[in-house]
Amino acid sequence: MCCLNPPSRTYAFVVDALSNVLTANRVTGMVAMQLRARGSWGLATDSIDDCAFLIVAQGSCWLRAAGHPPIQLVQGDVLLLPSGSAAALTSSRNGRAMPAREVLAEHPRGEDGTVDLGGSGPAVHLIHGEFTFEHDKAHPVLSLLPPLLHIPGAPGTGADELATVVHMLATELTRPRAGSDTVVSHLADILFVHILRAWLATDQHPGASWLGALRDRQIATALARLHAHPDRPWTTESLAAEAAMSRAAFVRRFSRLVGQAPLAYLTWWRLSLAARWLRDTDEPIAVVAGRAGYGSEYSFSRAFTRHHGQPPGRYRRHSRELADQPGEPLLRLR
Repeated sequence: MCCLNPPSRTYAFVVDALSNVLTANRVTGMVAMQLRARGSWGLATDSIDDCAFLIVAQGSCWLRAAGHPPIQLVQGDVLLLPSGSAAALTSSRNGRAMPAREVLAEHPRGEDGTVDLGGSGPAVHLIHGEFTFEHDKAHPVLSLLPPLLHIPGAPGTGADELATVVHMLATELTRPRAGSDTVVSHLADILFVHILRAWLATDQHPGASWLGALRDRQIATALARLHAHPDRPWTTESLAAEAAMSRAAFVRRFSRLVGQAPLAYLTWWRLSLAARWLRDTDEPIAVVAGRAGYGSEYSFSRAFTRHHGQPPGRYRRHSRELADQPGEPLLRLR
């Protein structure tokens, strides 16, 4: 049975599980572009390279995405496209959409970093950005999200905290002041968490969903124990006992909600933590192996190489070389 409002102790476990996953994967948000338009306009893209987000800071527009009916987006709405699906944004429900690259090539970014399509009539202000995950092997928090996630921004929809972040982000972008770049960068980072929270508070997550699993008190408890103590010699039976379930029932529900069998998920989590420790500490590989629940450095190196595509030592060197490279500008056009 799902628990929509789990007890405070279990909720604390849930918060820790989500925080740990996002920290281990280093989710980074970035504002890529602001767009203003009036009158009749439309942009279309065949695919989106990353996990894209869109904020309607002012006005309204329509979204057409493959496999979904047209959606009217109004001021305050937030849209997340985790899987990079094709989409079109238009001023009217059946408006014509031109290829985005062509439109943006004809309307270069202004001094304030905004693309202005001109026109006359009510103004629309859109904020487009993306979230990037450090690992190529994305966590189910991304891979099991729906292809299109729409969070209405209207009062009373349960997304008040998200609305606050959106308002702060739009204010910093439209009225930049000293330190605005830093503020925008941090707000973009935490935006992802607030989108997930707002979505988790809805019933829009049928089927396998790691976030949906956090709504299930028993599975959330098992996940929390696993996250808190990855070095323990967990078995399917011991995890089922933490959830106060039979082994068979636990495996069925865990696999259905999380999208992976319990021990497969445990392996993923251990190796994700190990990657984080290799990046952020100078601990010997043998110590990292022990913290990740592996009895020997050899078995750890084999598992790590299978999962990450390179042995631990090379991964550590490569990640630090990347960290030393200069970052991209905050605002950019593709």
